[in-house]
Amino acid sequence: MILIRFPNEDAKDRALELLLGEYRFKSWKSGELLVPEEALPLLARENVPFAFEGRDMNFHSNKSQRSFSLRSFPGPPR
Repeated sequence: MILIRFPNEDAKDRALELLLGEYRFKSWKSGELLVPEEALPLLARENVPFAFEGRDMNFHSNKSQRSFSLRSFPGPPR
């Protein structure tokens, strides 16, 4: 899983539209999004700007260090 951040709300909203129903992801209040590495080419092809923040992050840190997930959308049915 890859942690990414967007330069603005429009870019994040566009990414959420593209990812919804295609990939599992998590979104945080801080504006970060955790996505599978396979989702990055889709965002790039659609010219959605994003910045790489990290890889294989441990998101079970304590609450004071990171706000917990606001949304968690399942991927497509298998």
